[in-house]
Amino acid sequence: MSSSDLNSNRKTQYEFWFIRIMNTFRKKLRHVSVMLYLFLHLFRLQCFRRLIAIILLITICIFLIQQEAFAAQPHNKPTIKNLQVEGLYSIKKEDMLDLLNLRIGDVLDTKALRTGIKRAFLKGIFDDIIIEGSDDYTSITVRVEEKKILERIEISGNNHFSNRFIKNNLNIKEGDRVSLLMISQSITSVREQMKKGGFPHSLIDYSLVPTKVNRCYLKLSINEGNPEIIKKISIAGHSDTVKSYMSLSEGDIYDETKMEKTRRNILNYYTKQGHVGVFFKYLFQDGILSVELKSGSKLDIYFIGNDSVNTNTLMKEVVFQDINEVNTDIVEEMKSRLLSVYHQRGFPYVEVIGVISESPDSIILNVFISEGTRYRIGKISFTGSSISEEKLKDILKLKKGEFFDIATIESDRETLKEFYNSLGYLEAEVSKPEINMSDDLADIAFFINEGPQTKISKLSIQNNKSFSEDELLSKIPLQHGNPFNDIDISDSRQKILNIYYRAGYIRARVLAETSFVKHSAEIKFIIEEGDIAYFGKNIIVGNERTKPEVIERELQQKGNQPLSYSLVLKEKQKLQRLGLFTDVDAKLSDYSVDNKMDVIYYLDEANHGAIEFGAGYGEYERYRLFMDLSYKNLWGMNRLGSFRTELSSLEQRYILSYTDPWFLFLGSKFVLKSVLLFEDRKEKSLDTKDILYKLKRTAASAGLEKTISENIKADLYYDFSVVKTSDVKPDIILSREDVGTLIISGFRPGLIYDTRDNPFEPGEGVLAGLSFKIASGLFFSETDFAKLIFYGNKYLRLSERIVLAASLRGGIAKGFGTTSELPIVERFFLGGRTTVRGYAQDTLGPKGSDGNPTGGNIFAMANLELRTYIGKDIGLVAFMDGGNVWQKISQADMSGFKLTTGIGLRYKTPAGPIRIDYGHKLNRETGESKGELHFSIGHAF
Repeated sequence: MSSSDLNSNRKTQYEFWFIRIMNTFRKKLRHVSVMLYLFLHLFRLQCFRRLIAIILLITICIFLIQQEAFAAQPHNKPTIKNLQVEGLYSIKKEDMLDLLNLRIGDVLDTKALRTGIKRAFLKGIFDDIIIEGSDDYTSITVRVEEKKILERIEISGNNHFSNRFIKNNLNIKEGDRVSLLMISQSITSVREQMKKGGFPHSLIDYSLVPTKVNRCYLKLSINEGNPEIIKKISIAGHSDTVKSYMSLSEGDIYDETKMEKTRRNILNYYTKQGHVGVFFKYLFQDGILSVELKSGSKLDIYFIGNDSVNTNTLMKEVVFQDINEVNTDIVEEMKSRLLSVYHQRGFPYVEVIGVISESPDSIILNVFISEGTRYRIGKISFTGSSISEEKLKDILKLKKGEFFDIATIESDRETLKEFYNSLGYLEAEVSKPEINMSDDLADIAFFINEGPQTKISKLSIQNNKSFSEDELLSKIPLQHGNPFNDIDISDSRQKILNIYYRAGYIRARVLAETSFVKHSAEIKFIIEEGDIAYFGKNIIVGNERTKPEVIERELQQKGNQPLSYSLVLKEKQKLQRLGLFTDVDAKLSDYSVDNKMDVIYYLDEANHGAIEFGAGYGEYERYRLFMDLSYKNLWGMNRLGSFRTELSSLEQRYILSYTDPWFLFLGSKFVLKSVLLFEDRKEKSLDTKDILYKLKRTAASAGLEKTISENIKADLYYDFSVVKTSDVKPDIILSREDVGTLIISGFRPGLIYDTRDNPFEPGEGVLAGLSFKIASGLFFSETDFAKLIFYGNKYLRLSERIVLAASLRGGIAKGFGTTSELPIVERFFLGGRTTVRGYAQDTLGPKGSDGNPTGGNIFAMANLELRTYIGKDIGLVAFMDGGNVWQKISQADMSGFKLTTGIGLRYKTPAGPIRIDYGHKLNRETGESKGELHFSIGHAF
């Protein structure tokens, strides 16, 4: 059977039963003969008796057929023993059979199979699905025809139109699944655009050429035909203006798109010049292009008397586009806009008069403005209210000291009335306020008649079968004795609905009825529960490059459990957070099988590859370049691979990384991260420009991260590196490991607590962490040490545009075994754009005899920033930093804490804010600079 008619080429079970019935009748010819004899003798009876006899005969026949049909049905229906699927490439066989409701050992259910076929077509990857079965349906074959995936488009025969033009107008692109209907429609679209481009007789032949099993390429053979040539151009009106904007000339191919562009440009030109009634028309016929242009009338507007509001501001409110004349109605609309501008600026008594004077080629509109006195809001008072004035003032738009706007008064009056209604004062009245003008202040007095307060005297729920009344009432904001409030009623109704939705009552309805007795309200919620809906299957549509298991592992609905729509919404959010899709939509199926409903997820896949590059300049490295290549859906499994290179005058760094966000280990889900790094770096003195040391490092790191709760994450990494240090200044050498080649191997566990609202631009929350690293000969390391680092960042939003950010960081390290001092690559250094601004890179802390920094084993640092954005992606920062590095714990002295302060400029970009900071030293020593200028990308913390 096909997708629309199960096994139309074979006998169905009903045909099988019918054959058995007919065989039974043939075996009982005696009964048939008797019935035939009765039928032939019916015509001998009278009319009424004949009718009775016919009815009796039909009844007997129906009874016999029903009995034989029942007997013909096998009481032990045969089960499916063999299932074959042919022509399937894009999804697994098991998934396809699951969609179709076909399982070995089950009895064929034709109704469920029809629903399954419909479900499979929803995936959008099939052209046809055909089901074939044996006579007893113990063996079933599923044949599918998939829509081909378009690998490429080959175009030939096009001379005038480019390949890019044709592809852009095809409406299909490489990677799409295509059908002949889609291609036919796309070809029609291309021909329409070629016709507009001057080739009305173009022909396009196409063919789909198979390449691999379910892939193809589209071959287009184009015959552009003869173009329409402009033999003559006739211009009526302002020919010089038309010629200056028109790109077509006599002898050119007539291109309608170019003429449309000419029309837009000319209309835009005259509109900017203040013309009204502009008329532009063109017609191409028999090789003649006729163009007509009428410039209309020049409109000049003059404002007289606008002393407080500049002319440019008023001109923005004058809208005379797409009009043919300036009449009194248009002038009145303009006056209304201008009055509104002045009212908002505190001029309640402004007067505007527009006077029109016309000449054959121009219109002059003189706008006379009498501004009057500007008022600000003085005292706001309330009479007759039992609510505090401060609370009432908070809900008003009117604020003391702001410009007096008469339009806002009426709006605030309605706001007050709604506020009282929300508190149960259903009969509250707010009279038109009294306004007292004195000097340049407007005092406003509101008069309120609250009336009696209506409270809820009774709450009840009817027709609730699945949840008790007490259970539902405990979940809603409405309570006995509360003031009557329409908003709370609506909110309570929605909360009750959500309770039912979560339990699978997708079709539930809740009605709210209110009755009033004097000044009390009785509220009754009437529930229509409907039947409970159970979860059927997840249907995923649109995932061409992403494997189904990546999506399904984010979904939590379980089979044979009540369908929860709230869980569907959560699953939708989880899919969006994967970053693999530009759009995710979820809908419930409009069909059901045994009261089971499917959830259909429509996905629009994003471009998974990305390339980023940039350049910068720093006070330490001078020039900096970087390039980052990444692909975040390796093998369709949401695995991220990236290659990054960073180059500067002092450093070459190459980093290859791999991340698997769903790595199963010992039955639990982890995030697997691994990094390979090669680094060739020089450290130099900013003062003397001498090279302090050279370092080459090849490193590998791999580890697991585990989400413990919504805000807590733990990780464990293994680090292995080979470090070669050379040309080290003598005063920097502290241990034997500082020169030559050194293998460092160890484990690094950590714990992170994160409640930030936005990891890239935090405004609220906390980021805190603890990291411990141990290297030992037990792990094949040539040096032994332990290192502990902690940090804590706090973000507090003071207003919409102001954020206070604070950070505290510290660390301690110590060698053990044969290692007395840490190798230079593992010591702590401070100073620079991300630590203590105002000091040059890595210059804080212990220094050698030549004054060069040697790093230390302990550090402490604090940062405080006040961040504000002033608009257009530009921000300002005021900061204070402090910190230092010490060689040993015994040397740590907070009196040596170096403090800096400064300001910074930020420019927001997709890669993070570009920032420039200047830090000024507060306790500088002799010979030190007053401060440092820093350039960087991203926040300091």
